[in-house]
Amino acid sequence: MFLRSKIALMLVALGLIGIAGCGSSSNQAGATPSGAFSNNSLNGTYIFSVSGQDSSNGFESYFAILGTLTANGSGSFTGGTIDIDDPALGAALNTGYAFNRLPTSGNYNITADGRGTGTISVTINGTQVQFGVDFVLTSNSHGLISRFDANGSGSGTIDLQASNVTQSALQGSYAFGLQGTDSTVLNSLATVGSFSLDGNGNVISGLQDFADNGDSRGLKALLVHGSVLAGSPGSAQLTTNATGLGTLHFDVFVIDPTHLKFIETDSTAYLAGDAFVSTDHTSFPSGPLVFTLAGEDTIQGPFAAGGLLTSDGSSQITGGLEDVNDEGFVAEAPSVHGGFSSSGTRTVLTLNGIYNGNFANLTAGVGNYTFAAYPYSGGVMLLEIDNGAGNSTVWRYSDRRFEPI
Repeated sequence: MFLRSKIALMLVALGLIGIAGCGSSSNQAGATPSGAFSNNSLNGTYIFSVSGQDSSNGFESYFAILGTLTANGSGSFTGGTIDIDDPALGAALNTGYAFNRLPTSGNYNITADGRGTGTISVTINGTQVQFGVDFVLTSNSHGLISRFDANGSGSGTIDLQASNVTQSALQGSYAFGLQGTDSTVLNSLATVGSFSLDGNGNVISGLQDFADNGDSRGLKALLVHGSVLAGSPGSAQLTTNATGLGTLHFDVFVIDPTHLKFIETDSTAYLAGDAFVSTDHTSFPSGPLVFTLAGEDTIQGPFAAGGLLTSDGSSQITGGLEDVNDEGFVAEAPSVHGGFSSSGTRTVLTLNGIYNGNFANLTAGVGNYTFAAYPYSGGVMLLEIDNGAGNSTVWRYSDRRFEPI
């Protein structure tokens, strides 16, 4: 039986610095003119992902869905394969918590302004499970999507999948960020890192940081090895010496060679997220950086913030500010600064004067916080690793939540 106080904490878990003008997928085309959308705007095979919080028959937990949807251009999902990580759904159905490679079908309807609604159906142990979705398209190759039904809420993306991506096309370096829960008491778990692949999909070098319920002790800068293999879907194994984690197994859905999506399949933990190609994987971005962040405060309550930082691109955050909403309590941190240092693919970023979670005393939440940062071609993946105040908060954001302007 799940305890609501334990599992309701899984809102968001890791972070990203993105470079303005760079999206998450090279498949993104120019915006379709307003009023020119129709059901035919969704036509082909798309990578669909959404994550958030599930509430099924009295059980609650973090959930993630990732897979393919084949749209026929006239309002039907005629095929596809999805994976689901969802402890609440598993508890409601009295099954395991990870559901792999489920055939799917459904329907959708798109209005002229690009807004859409739909349903996605799968069968789990003889029980039909249906997810409602709302989405908005920016083109026929990219959109933002949310789960919209009575059993949960979450958000994600839908992207047209490039065809015939070969294993050799994935050769190179990637930065990744994954979020979810551990498998013991379903505490928040997040990880960021980097890996370099050879032409056969072997990880020839890599580093990885974890935060398990905000605790990174013994989980920093771990060597990672394994493989990332293309396929329909592909698969990955990432191995570190992290206690209780070891080798993690994933299905991998390739949007294109610059953007891969991961979801864990082994029930060692329940993680999902993204890997982005990294042509210059050692440079921290410079200039004004606009950011938003969301996660948990120190007592596992909802937390959100946004602001501005200025980076000299060398070693200093020379200034910035932050606005905060912590469980409805609002505050501003007007003087943020800090520094960073890089060693290979990994950067350690320290921010001074930011607020990071203490809704009972907003002033007490202001302090110094440290993050592991892994640059990639569109920005930087971030994870809080300081184990201090705010240790239950790690930054989560999609590809544009922390950006130079």
